[in-house]
Amino acid sequence: MIDFDELKKQLIIDEGCSYKVYEDSMGYSTIGIGHIVVPSDGIPLDAVVTPVFVEALYNEDIVQAEDDCEAIFNNWDYLPKRVKHVLINMAFNLGRTRLSKFKRMIAAVHTCNFRRAAMEMLLSKWYRQTGKRAARLATEMFAEGEATVHGIFENKLHSV
Repeated sequence: MIDFDELKKQLIIDEGCSYKVYEDSMGYSTIGIGHIVVPSDGIPLDAVVTPVFVEALYNEDIVQAEDDCEAIFNNWDYLPKRVKHVLINMAFNLGRTRLSKFKRMIAAVHTCNFRRAAMEMLLSKWYRQTGKRAARLATEMFAEGEATVHGIFENKLHSV
């Protein structure tokens, strides 16, 4: 089960929350919780919006990020919550097209090798560009891998 409130707290730390349009670090006009303003939004570049509007944008963006993950990860329904949160955060940050280029990480997630997935995250250009956010997400992915391995060994010990 996805905890959208927990994700929102993390995304506010990662993206910030602004009620005015601003230019992000990549030069994109942005508003709310990391929402890149596109012409179809109909948001003027001098706009100031309400918290309710920001919440609506966030809800649309987070649903899109989860949909992107479901399209990329064929085992999405079976992934642990912590892994889903990491991947949704990445999809929120990168979008489907850029996230889908993490071929080795995706392959590792498909086999539930979360430690390897974390290593692939650390080896990416995204990690070098993103800094603290990427380090935290890779650490979360690795921790899930450690928990998975520990659980496997625990089950083996109890079956002996």
